[in-house]
Amino acid sequence: IAPSTVTASGDFSSVRSVDPPATSTPIPTVTPIPSGNLAASLPVFDSTPTCQVTFQVRINVTNNGSSATNTVVTVMFQDVHDASGTVQQVRYAALPAMNVGDNYVVTADFNISTYYLQNHTIYVTLDSENVLTETNESDNVYTITYQLQQGGC
Repeated sequence: IAPSTVTASGDFSSVRSVDPPATSTPIPTVTPIPSGNLAASLPVFDSTPTCQVTFQVRINVTNNGSSATNTVVTVMFQDVHDASGTVQQVRYAALPAMNVGDNYVVTADFNISTYYLQNHTIYVTLDSENVLTETNESDNVYTITYQLQQGGC
């Protein structure tokens, strides 16, 4: 009790002293930092994937976040044979820094010569090295499944 609230008088020698409760430290409020967010359309092919014939995979990336990305990031393309889970080829491409609302088409060329007439999946991972702190980290992987045609195999 504060002395300004109560006036004490008399003999207090037999009154036990009690420590006041500890003062809690306020939890700081986190101020959100504006950040970019990379998102993309589904990958597409420039032609039908055919064994031993080069084909291109394209993906249109946009920054739908609240600020520019301010750095170049890596986009990883992987061709995986579905039945075995083995990676057939990996390609990397650079994605430049992007302002809010910017779009950029990223491409990778493949020439697959294994597991024709079987299903493969192309996995495209935006910011594959996790350089950016994005508003949504769960929208960075896009896929397309195809059957590799026999061609020259």
